Amino acid sequence: MMSMRSYRQLGQMMSGTITMLVAVGVVMSFQHVDLHAQTDGIQTFQGFRIERNDQPGAFITFLPPSSAITAYTLRWPPTPPTTGQALAVTGTGPYQLTWSSNVGVTIELVSSSNGNLRRVGSLNEGGIAGTPGNYSNDFQGSRTNSSQTASGNYSLIGGGQNNTASGNYSLVLGGLGNTASGQYSLVAGGNGNTASGQGSAILGGNSNTNAGTNAAIGGGANNSISAAGSGGFIGGGTNNQLSGANAFVGGGQDNNASGVYSVIGGGASNVASDTGAVVGGGSGNTASGRRSVVVGGANNTASGQRSFIGAGQNNIASGTNSVIGGGASNTASGLNATAAGGNSNSAGGDYSFIGGGQSNTISTGTHAAIGAGQSNSITGNHSFIGGGSSNSIASNISTIPGGRNMTLAAGADGSFGFNGGGNVMSISTANAFVIANSNLWLANNSNSARELRFYEAYNTSGAYPGANTNYVSFKAPAATNANLNNTYTLPDRVGAAGQVLRLSAATTTTGTMEWVDGVTTIRANTVNVTADNQAITAAQLDNMTFVRFNSDGVPANRTITLPNGITNGYRLIIRCVAAAAGNGIELVNGGNLSLNGGALLENLDTIMLVWDGTSNLWVELSRSNN
Repeated sequence: MMSMRSYRQLGQMMSGTITMLVAVGVVMSFQHVDLHAQTDGIQTFQGFRIERNDQPGAFITFLPPSSAITAYTLRWPPTPPTTGQALAVTGTGPYQLTWSSNVGVTIELVSSSNGNLRRVGSLNEGGIAGTPGNYSNDFQGSRTNSSQTASGNYSLIGGGQNNTASGNYSLVLGGLGNTASGQYSLVAGGNGNTASGQGSAILGGNSNTNAGTNAAIGGGANNSISAAGSGGFIGGGTNNQLSGANAFVGGGQDNNASGVYSVIGGGASNVASDTGAVVGGGSGNTASGRRSVVVGGANNTASGQRSFIGAGQNNIASGTNSVIGGGASNTASGLNATAAGGNSNSAGGDYSFIGGGQSNTISTGTHAAIGAGQSNSITGNHSFIGGGSSNSIASNISTIPGGRNMTLAAGADGSFGFNGGGNVMSISTANAFVIANSNLWLANNSNSARELRFYEAYNTSGAYPGANTNYVSFKAPAATNANLNNTYTLPDRVGAAGQVLRLSAATTTTGTMEWVDGVTTIRANTVNVTADNQAITAAQLDNMTFVRFNSDGVPANRTITLPNGITNGYRLIIRCVAAAAGNGIELVNGGNLSLNGGALLENLDTIMLVWDGTSNLWVELSRSNN
């Protein structure tokens, strides 16, 4: 048995007031033994136990191993421990006991009833005192504060460092500084990611935040889904934002999908801000109209409902159902308006269309169209300009196929105009067909000469021409003489009644036309002279070649005056017919006669006159006295 002195020597290891039972083969109890004596000796014990002085029979017993022992020596640490530290061994013998946070046993069974497992971690971890969630597990390597653990019920941290799974059923697989705080949330990895929305997920990347319900971020950096972005998805990229429910951002940089069901495929600085709006890619594009679409390009804006821009730059589709295919600086502001391409075109009229070109404008005309060209404009309804330059239509249902500097002004409804020259021309007449400064060909390459037809009046709707619709026409010959081109120049004025066209000058390829008196048709008239000083009317001589004056009354030799002629060179034959000798007629000079002899015409006398339109005189050519 040990002496009391030996028990005092135990004070080298322990101090205080204890209850101790020590014996060889027998355990004995001593109450309130003060262990303060010191000795240099080493005592041998087969076992000892410690008992509380206020609770007899409650003790802790220390016993040697039950198997064979290999002798070794442990040296106690010289300093007290801190919270969370445990004893560890260093050296090869005697073995030094030290207080350490990095011990060989790295799994801590926190609560066997709640099924919690946590990895203790490494030194300087800030403690592991954070309260774990029920049935949660934390296997990360280390943490800098106690809250960085799996504190949500049924949560899990698979690895990494400084991660937090605070939402119920949340999961952080690994990475650094990631947080899954939403219920059912997930952060697969990466650095500094936070999934705070219920059912939210971040697969990886850096500094991404997801507050949306059932929303996901695939990766990238500094991407964000707000609480309003439930069901949304950001695939990756940098600095993308999503705040519309069920919206989508595939990737890119600085994109913002704020509309419900909105989509941005990628690109940079694109915005889809209204319901169902879509930006496929590009840079600086905005789809702000409901269900509007910008496929790509740069700085395009589709602000009208259901508007569409395919590509290009600086285009604006602001009209409902408006379309811009591409190009630059085009505008489609009318309802159902379209600018297919080109530069600086504006389709402002409802249902208007501009195919391409530059600086073409349809400002107010509905259902109007410009194919292409430059600086063409339409303000009339249902009008069309095919192309060309500086053409303009202000009338309705009018057409300019091309050319330049042609204007169909207000009032020229239903007209057609083409100007091939450089001089400006304006037409204000309705239903006119104008070809200006150009030649009109009726051509063929089908071995059939064509004709120009003029149809008679017809007033029946439907198929044309009708069964009884007739026409007059001019038709080219099957072949010209000697295969020459024939050109006819028309007279500069309208001819007199009864006159015909004839060639006044001709070459083998050209002919100049003039009006002349008919040579095959002689028109005659009889005028009864029944009074003296009778004035013959113009109607009695109009179109007449031969006039018989019948003077069969009294007194004798009645006088007449002639009207002026109509056409220069007009010829007139006058014959006097009398019932008796001495009963003739006398031509009175009313200032329009130039005769070779006397003015008296007796029975059966004949005189031929010609009208000199320059001198306004009837000039005698010949006379026959019978």
